[in-house]
Amino acid sequence: MNTQHKTESFSNLLSFVREELERRKGDIRTIASVTGIAYDTCLRIKNGEGDPGYSKVQKLADYLSKVPA
Repeated sequence: MNTQHKTESFSNLLSFVREELERRKGDIRTIASVTGIAYDTCLRIKNGEGDPGYSKVQKLADYLSKVPA
């Protein structure tokens, strides 16, 4: 997989996570607790602040894709 493809894949994953966190904004504390990712970090990811690590975004994506809103 080339670097551009990895970047696009991460960008798509991040977009999915941000959209889902926005849709589920009333559940972010629960999502944070279940995934083990700090609530503040989840908020920063949702709000597009900073540069989240791949492992956190992947963990959120895995959870959000499996658990219905």
